[in-house]
This record gives sequence, C-alpha cells and structure tokens, in this order.
Amino acid sequence: MVLLLAALTLAAPALAACDDDPPSVGDRLAAFLAAWRKADFTGVGVEPQRVPDVGALVKRLGLVFRSVRVDVGVQALPDRIGTAKPDAFVEVLTPRRSDYTEIAGDLTGTDGVRALSLPMTRTFARALLGASGPARKELIDASSRPATSGA
Repeated sequence: MVLLLAALTLAAPALAACDDDPPSVGDRLAAFLAAWRKADFTGVGVEPQRVPDVGALVKRLGLVFRSVRVDVGVQALPDRIGTAKPDAFVEVLTPRRSDYTEIAGDLTGTDGVRALSLPMTRTFARALLGASGPARKELIDASSRPATSGA
C-alpha cells in the first residue's frame, strides 16, 4: 500500500493536467505506471536474524530518517521484528531511489538493514488492480450482470 500511495503522489501532476473531464481509471493507471517507472523505488527493511540489538537499531534508524526529514514510525519496529520469521524482510520505508541515495551509506552500515530494488513486475499491484482475461462461459454464467460489449 505504501508503494501505491508513493507512486500515486508522483502521478498527481500528470492527472491534474486533465482540464476537461476527470481522469478515467485508465488515465490514472497510465499516469501511475509512468511515474513508477520514472521514480525507481527502493525498499528499505530489516532482516530480523541479522539484528543483534533491536533497541540500537530502532534508535539508529530514527536518527537516519530524521536527518533527511522523513517521519517513519520506528516505534512499532521491535514488535514487528519480534513476530516476523528470522529470514523475513520487514519493510520499514519505500523511498524513491534519489532520496535513498542520501541515506544509503548510513543504512548499509547498519546491521540487519537491507535495501531491495523494486522493479515493476507482471504481478505488481495485482491484488489491488485485479487481473483480466478472456470471458469464459462459466464466468459469464456465474456473473450477476449480463455480459455486454465494451462493459
């Protein structure tokens, strides 16, 4: 969800340029995808098994994020780390790569912190946007609405 909100924020200027009619869902999605590709996000998170001192990690991350004026709620991080599997990636922040480069040195030198490049994939946002495919007979029969051309 954080990724989606970040990309939609990036897409807002393109959507605001639609003077005549409100942008369609297709326009919104196209602007979102264009903004995502341009922004190139990085996922910053923690791998619990590599964190020797959770309290020190939380304090360090708080300092690093405040140094670039990013308000990240790291207070919940100890609980999230405690309930995660040891080899899990516990997401903390998803900055644009340009923002990440400012704090990359501080983050990579912190035990347990990992950064992942987040490319757009075929399954990106599938849970939110859904998927489409051919209208098979069993899908049409199970639908509560009649099938019409272009609907």
